Amino acid sequence: MAHSNLTLSNVLNEFKNGTMPKSVNELALNGKDLMGLGLIGKQIGDAQKLMLNSVFTEELVNTQESLESLF
Repeated sequence: MAHSNLTLSNVLNEFKNGTMPKSVNELALNGKDLMGLGLIGKQIGDAQKLMLNSVFTEELVNTQESLESLF
């Protein structure tokens, strides 16, 4: 898991320190990467939201390998 203690204080610190992405633009996989994995159109936006949520909820870390495991 990416973050050992999911508390509001820890999450806020990770946002401030830049260790947690604040938007899909800060994810380790971008739209071009997702197209390379075969996603198209709306699937790309949906996948980006899923990845961001997965990082926020500590299901995945924000690395290319970890995020690719969703697909």
